Amino acid sequence: MSRLCKPLNESTLNTSLNEIAHALLRELSMACKKVSIYGPDHPSADRAVEKPFFVFNEIFGFRKYANINLQNGQLFVLNIRVRDSVFSAEITRYMQTLNVTAILFERGMAMADLGGFMNRFVRRVNVADHRNLLSTYLKDSRIDTIEVNTERAIRFFESGRQYRGDVDGDFSLKAMVSQALGEDLIVLAELSSGEDDFVAHHEIDFDEDILSYVIPEKVSSLSQGAIRSELDRFFRRLAACEDPQERADLVRLFAAIDRLLYYHSKRDEIIKDLEDNFANEGLSPEVADELRTPAGRIKQESNERINNLLASTFAPGISQVDAASFTDAFNRLRKTGQTDRAGEVYTHLLDLLGAVNAEFRHKALTLLLDIVKNYDLSDATGVTRRAIDRVVAKLAEKKETFEYSEFIWQVLQKCLKARRYDLAATLTRAMALRRRIAKDVTVYDSITVKKVFDNFDQSEFVDQLVGDLANSDFDTSLLIREILCSAGSEAVALALAGVISHPKRQLRQQALKVLGDLGKASLEVGSQILADESMFARGAGETDLPDENWYVIRNSIFVLGLLEDAGAVSALKRRISDPDFRVRREIVRTLEKIGGEEACDLLMMMANDHSSEIRDLAIITMGIIGPPDIAPLVAGLARANPKVALKAISALGKLGGEQAEEFLSRALTDEEELQNLTSSRHSKEDLRLAIVKALGQIGDMKSIKSIKDFKANQSTAQRIFFKNSPVNKAISQVLSRH
Repeated sequence: MSRLCKPLNESTLNTSLNEIAHALLRELSMACKKVSIYGPDHPSADRAVEKPFFVFNEIFGFRKYANINLQNGQLFVLNIRVRDSVFSAEITRYMQTLNVTAILFERGMAMADLGGFMNRFVRRVNVADHRNLLSTYLKDSRIDTIEVNTERAIRFFESGRQYRGDVDGDFSLKAMVSQALGEDLIVLAELSSGEDDFVAHHEIDFDEDILSYVIPEKVSSLSQGAIRSELDRFFRRLAACEDPQERADLVRLFAAIDRLLYYHSKRDEIIKDLEDNFANEGLSPEVADELRTPAGRIKQESNERINNLLASTFAPGISQVDAASFTDAFNRLRKTGQTDRAGEVYTHLLDLLGAVNAEFRHKALTLLLDIVKNYDLSDATGVTRRAIDRVVAKLAEKKETFEYSEFIWQVLQKCLKARRYDLAATLTRAMALRRRIAKDVTVYDSITVKKVFDNFDQSEFVDQLVGDLANSDFDTSLLIREILCSAGSEAVALALAGVISHPKRQLRQQALKVLGDLGKASLEVGSQILADESMFARGAGETDLPDENWYVIRNSIFVLGLLEDAGAVSALKRRISDPDFRVRREIVRTLEKIGGEEACDLLMMMANDHSSEIRDLAIITMGIIGPPDIAPLVAGLARANPKVALKAISALGKLGGEQAEEFLSRALTDEEELQNLTSSRHSKEDLRLAIVKALGQIGDMKSIKSIKDFKANQSTAQRIFFKNSPVNKAISQVLSRH
């Protein structure tokens, strides 16, 4: 199954596997370092695993395996010999210590698997004891997505071509796939069939979609002579074959060869030679006839039947639709190997959904819905993908009719129930492009798309998707997140809000990421949670919220910050006086992410909080996000409450501007102004030190001149006895920079 999460195009195929290999080495080395320092149970160690895990999953977007090998003291990543560096030395040291020469990571590896591997990888143990072997640890820990020193891990390295990543070369994905494919037409035909056993046999683990993209170009580059030689060899093998099953397999293989020849510029000349091959190689008339018509007699009959049904169904004056017979004929096409013809019929019916004739549209929809209802997605993926591609094209061209909505919804349901999230994501991605948000209002330019998304809000599917977030590998979770984001509804946001305090960390993180991408839907749900008084209920005399409510509220506030939408400020304003200190603290942190004038206004109110920590945090945040013209307001806070004067001065230094500079310069030299700012918490000397640093941070000519004037006006005694005071040291440091 394809795992590609981003569109396959020339840009993707130009991705440098050499750069990815070195990125993996770098992130893995740095993460191992942190794990070895902090130990397995420290939060920093858990976070360290994330970066190499993300690189692994980028690799798994291209291929099934990622390997690290050590040969003759040289380190290879993805069969690419990496440059000597502190990172390669670090990984080499770990591998040599554990007598490890080959590590194979498999697509489907969970972050917990990688974390468990790394925790054991960095430990020094006595490898003479079999119980201490890394492979034994992986087996005992039931980590089956990582192999160490296995025959497959070694064969995977030795059977593939090795590259030198420390020299210039073409390490693009396209070039390396092309080299792996080779020049054998028969092998290319086997690989193009998409059967996993062929891929395993040829030790090529690149994604099916990538192979399908590159193989036609590879075939087109083969010489006509090379193709003729391969076909001669194939027909000799077929003529000598006596086993009926093997002969049937070879006939199917010829169908794959025949399809590939369509991509060659000399195809007509090559095909003309086939008749000579049939005669020269002594093929029986039956086999020759089957090769001339790869579908054979049964295939021909099923093809004629579907053609007759199409003609009779859409003939003038015919009102009835025999959907059951048509679906049976359609399935017969697929079961006799005529996948291409089945795809053609499918797309023909889809095109009829856009016909001017309303009766044709109705008939086509009836047939399509019956086909979807009666096939098993597991054995009709190719046909379904082709139909989905046609729907995507119609949506992109804005040529869909209303009838498309029912068909899209039925296919989408089928994909979701079968958990074919790759197919579902392709559909929802295309539909999401037909929606935009204008002045906080969601606008669809297609009533077809709107109807499908309205259906999608059913809890059955939303709950399934949210539930699968917790148990899916990284690639699948990306697809699920894309589907949920494409839906973009409040129903999705509400379902995710219900799990943002879930005990499982992975599910919480995934839910928060999707909520951050949903925009207005998340804003509405987050605002509803903060407006819900029952969420803020607590026992008499208690200030702290119950844990089950606190985690939901905390994550809701966090999501509002991710949105960076000023519309969240009004929701946050409702809770700036909540008795729970943690709520007020999270609000300040979220306001920093939101920024803007409204956020500053709310921070100004919170600068008068009864908690000194909240006051200080609010004032510091104003300095970070506020514009220079709020300097008088910040200065006013310092005058009104000297206890926050030190933080206010620091904030003024960050704000900058003429008004901040004037207040700070005056406070530095005006004893009365300075006296008004002193408190039991801060002396004049503390304030002068903060003012000098703030003026230095502003750093304009006026600010520096104010510092110079203050220094020049010091008395001789001050210069002598307080030369090494904190204030004078700060003055020297500032002036040395200017």
